[in-house]
Amino acid sequence: MKPTVDFVVSKLADFGVATLERLATALYFTKLEPIADLEERARKIHEVKPHISKHAALDAVKRVEDILAEWKVKSAQPVEA
Repeated sequence: MKPTVDFVVSKLADFGVATLERLATALYFTKLEPIADLEERARKIHEVKPHISKHAALDAVKRVEDILAEWKVKSAQPVEA
């Protein structure tokens, strides 16, 4: 469990609450309401949370995709003792 927590902390610790809200919302739509098209996912985020611009939503969606892809690679590697 510790490598998972360390990974999340390394990716999110430097962000403020507004950025974390965008990333959390993007993660929600990525995992629970999967929409394949990134721009469509960003549009849906903006529709649900209009204070998040389409541009900021798209940036958050791309960041979440990158973080998930990186985790997929890291989690497939053997854990160091």
